[in-house]
Amino acid sequence: MDNTVNHQGHKGACAVMLPATRASPVSLRTQSESPLSPGSPELLARRKANNHQGYKETRVVSTLVDKETVPSNSPLSPGSPELLARRKANNHQGYKETRVVSSLVDKQTVPSKSPSSPDQPNNHQVHKDTRALSSSVNERTVPSKSPLSPGSPELLARRKANNHQGYKETRVVSSCTARAMSIPVPKPRNPPPQYPSGTAKKIARAHRKNGTSEDTYFIICSPSQTPVSPKYVIKLPILVQPSRQIVSSSSLTPQFIFETHSFNINPPTSTFNKLCDIIQTLHAMAKFRPCNKRNHNRINGEMHMIGFRPGNDRGKSAGTYARRTDLTPAEKALDDTLWAKLQSHNEFLSQRMEAISRSAYEQNKNLMNEYGLLNWSQEEWSEMRKEDRPEYKFASNVSVTYNDFYNEQHQDENDINGWSYGLFSYIELGTGKPIPPPSTELGHGFLFPRHAYLIDFVKAAGIVELVWQTSMFEHCTTQPPESLRMKKGRNWTHQGCSFQINKNLAKVAQELKNSSPQHIEKKTLCKQQKYGS
Repeated sequence: MDNTVNHQGHKGACAVMLPATRASPVSLRTQSESPLSPGSPELLARRKANNHQGYKETRVVSTLVDKETVPSNSPLSPGSPELLARRKANNHQGYKETRVVSSLVDKQTVPSKSPSSPDQPNNHQVHKDTRALSSSVNERTVPSKSPLSPGSPELLARRKANNHQGYKETRVVSSCTARAMSIPVPKPRNPPPQYPSGTAKKIARAHRKNGTSEDTYFIICSPSQTPVSPKYVIKLPILVQPSRQIVSSSSLTPQFIFETHSFNINPPTSTFNKLCDIIQTLHAMAKFRPCNKRNHNRINGEMHMIGFRPGNDRGKSAGTYARRTDLTPAEKALDDTLWAKLQSHNEFLSQRMEAISRSAYEQNKNLMNEYGLLNWSQEEWSEMRKEDRPEYKFASNVSVTYNDFYNEQHQDENDINGWSYGLFSYIELGTGKPIPPPSTELGHGFLFPRHAYLIDFVKAAGIVELVWQTSMFEHCTTQPPESLRMKKGRNWTHQGCSFQINKNLAKVAQELKNSSPQHIEKKTLCKQQKYGS
């Protein structure tokens, strides 16, 4: 049988296929005459050496023998010195031999001497030798006298050594075990968690409950039972989070909501530009009205009112806040021009409050419809016309504060609105134009003492819109630090605007709700009666 040998990889296969014979003149040998018979010390030593080289051997002996096997006379028979020398050299080159012994034996096995082809150049890279030996014996075979029989100590020791060499063993599993392993395991009923944590799940529920968008950040806290929380005051906003932030209770009920509009955005947004225009308008109109000194919570600064108020004139139940009596004609004309702009400002601010909290806006709107209240932007006490856009209403007056204003912590007991809307910014003192904070010192802001949260005007670094529960929690504007106070030579201040519904005004509006125009004119004092057309 020809063997092909190359210098890339030596593969040798020996297969002896002999027909069965009835008799042979050659006597049957009961033992192998090879010096490397299965039990010889040389073979054991070689196998031990091969194990340390990563030796793998597979033999498949295939011989169809009836009773006798013809011995091989190959010069490279299993016991020849030449074959031993070649194998020894191959072991140092990474010799790999695979043996698969498969024999159909009735009683005994006869050792075989396989012939080999003449010596050929060996592959010094990888030598693979596959032998096939198979015997089918009908009646009698010679028993093996190998010292490595299945129960021998030597075989156990070799197997133990193989385990340290990366020995791998394959076990045949019974059919019952295989059947049990093949039964599909039912998947768990509970689906994987939708949210990474319990807090994330609660925040998602808060978005659904309040109808807010994903660009809103929730801050969950529990207000103190006392007016002032013992906790350390935290300054808001949280800068790494969205500009709209909601502080809510553990039951996800909003306590107050604010949104900042930064001066650093270039170009500025249309919302920012419109808010700047409104702040300038309100500042100019506030300067044309007297200071409200009847507010008992005010500690310092100025407060001016725009819109409707309960009446304090003889025979009058309600009317608009009056202008200063010392205005020049030019200032009166300017005030008239600014007053005409309030209708569009009211519409825009109504939309802003609705965008921040739809439920808060709807509560105020329904309250004004219930009492028949007028918008803070109107000039006369009359039913709102279609062109006045009656669907936009949320407050009946606005207070404008500046010049180092701060007050005591309080609840707005004189107001009936459930929610108030506020607008805050540092401004130029002469024009009312919003400007960035003139100092980096923190501490000046709008405080909720029960929550221990301060909306810091400097930290916000922009225009702040705020919607808060009016009479549920105490609140106040804190005193500005030394670097932010008004002094000689400083041409800036901080301005705050708060929109609300006065309780006494609501009572008057309810009384006049179904009255005739003549009776309303008699009981009210508004712009036209005061200043003419």
